[in-house]
Amino acid sequence: MTTTALQMTKSTWNRTTRTFFTLAACVLLAASIARAAGPAVIVSVKGFDELLADVTYLGDVLNQPGFAALPQQMINQITQGQGLKGLDGSKPFGVYITLSPQGQPQDFVAFFPVKDQKEFAATLEKLAPNPEKQGDLTQYQFPSSPNPIMAKAVAKHFFFAPTAESLKETADPAKLVTVPADISIEIDLTQIPEGLKELFLSQTEAAAAANAQNNPSRSEAERQGEEFGRAMSLAGMRRLTMDGARMTLSLDINSKAKATVLDLAFAAKSGTPLASACADYAKSQSPFAGLLSKQTVGSFVLSVPLNADIVKFLKQIVDEGEKSELAKLGAEPAKAPQAAILKKLTEVARSTLQSGRIDAAVFVNAVEGKLQLVAASKVAKGDQIQQTFEDLVKNAPEAKEHVKLNVAQIGKTKVNAISPPPNADSEKYFGPGPVHAAFSENTAAVVVGGDSLGALKGVLDKPVGSTPTARPPISIRVGISKILSLVNDLNPSAIPPAVFEQSKTALEKGYDQVGLEISGQPQALKFRLEVQEGVMRLAAIAATQN
Repeated sequence: MTTTALQMTKSTWNRTTRTFFTLAACVLLAASIARAAGPAVIVSVKGFDELLADVTYLGDVLNQPGFAALPQQMINQITQGQGLKGLDGSKPFGVYITLSPQGQPQDFVAFFPVKDQKEFAATLEKLAPNPEKQGDLTQYQFPSSPNPIMAKAVAKHFFFAPTAESLKETADPAKLVTVPADISIEIDLTQIPEGLKELFLSQTEAAAAANAQNNPSRSEAERQGEEFGRAMSLAGMRRLTMDGARMTLSLDINSKAKATVLDLAFAAKSGTPLASACADYAKSQSPFAGLLSKQTVGSFVLSVPLNADIVKFLKQIVDEGEKSELAKLGAEPAKAPQAAILKKLTEVARSTLQSGRIDAAVFVNAVEGKLQLVAASKVAKGDQIQQTFEDLVKNAPEAKEHVKLNVAQIGKTKVNAISPPPNADSEKYFGPGPVHAAFSENTAAVVVGGDSLGALKGVLDKPVGSTPTARPPISIRVGISKILSLVNDLNPSAIPPAVFEQSKTALEKGYDQVGLEISGQPQALKFRLEVQEGVMRLAAIAATQN
């Protein structure tokens, strides 16, 4: 009987493949009036040998021994038990689609690698008896197909297409397939007409505007935040649509890396704003990468250059926010100190944006059975933040009980200690120690838990690139096993004992991370979602519990 985990896996695979083929079909239809420029869409699948090995591996990970038999069962069903004799299982197979000179869909060609032409031809003849030779082509009538299929044999491949014209000039599969994944789709975006791209973008922008929430209860800051997020998304979509040269979507179950990886990559056209942005992004490196350590169980790293349009938009938000808050404070003399603090902070925000970069990071560490949170950001005029912080404490008598200024000094930077009111839950996870915060000339940092003062020194002292485990400029990673262990130690009732023991079994070999990263090359961007083996084992166990 197929288990819940297997059903979930098959369902996910079906949804993924449907999405892949839908994307391919949409782009092909969109390109129907473009100029011909070689294959517009290439769908490739890893060689049968590796594919079967990966499926066997996936069955082991999901605790589904019968899973490995599914591909062979499908092959036997398609070939009526004859198998695929003569096929070269070490090389990829797939389909490519080309366009006519007028831009109409023209060729739909499937390619299969062979190691023995005669043996593969004999296999085909068993499936489609009495094939007809037509010059250098062969016509096959498969029982399951209403129309005949034309085939062409070359040195190392068999090509199949609905018409002989499609096989007149065939592409070289060795040059077509560039992604070593279980399944990949490559789409030539240059074949989509500019006018059609503009129509798509204008419709998308109109739909986004129509779907914008009109909630009177929202604050002005919330409204601006939503507007900024929408503008950023649309601007990014515009750049990828107008400046993209090629899009690649791939899924790989990698038994060597012990992970399943989903990649979405965009190559930019030379000389475009997207190409320039990719080049700038590829040079980016987080100034906080050196804070990654063996104790890190979760991390968020953000280090990106900002173009002039984004800087301008963000400055408008800061200006409007300052104006709105000053209006609320009014002109009363008693509110003057608060107004002065607000003006200093917005000045820092403008100066930081003027640098044209955002560099920030958050790390969650496991330290001596407790959690430690480290947050840091690069800022302009950070010493002004320190002065503003001191003014805030001096003008709020109730804060003096919980805040101590200048309790230590790291280089020329003053360190502040913050002792919040006692909280049992907070102390359980982070310990009873104070929070330490520091604002140097170019860095703002806060550390909660563990040796917070020592960790703060690390933030201010670590140079760029001081660790071999540097992450891409945008990266989110979470290690599951240490987090579960800490939660169980700190709050045993949070996880049922049976579930915790099962989670230890699933994660005992490590490979317990989930990661979402955006990496850059001089003229390309890659979005990657990676789920390591232990997390998949844990998901399979959880699925069987439901």
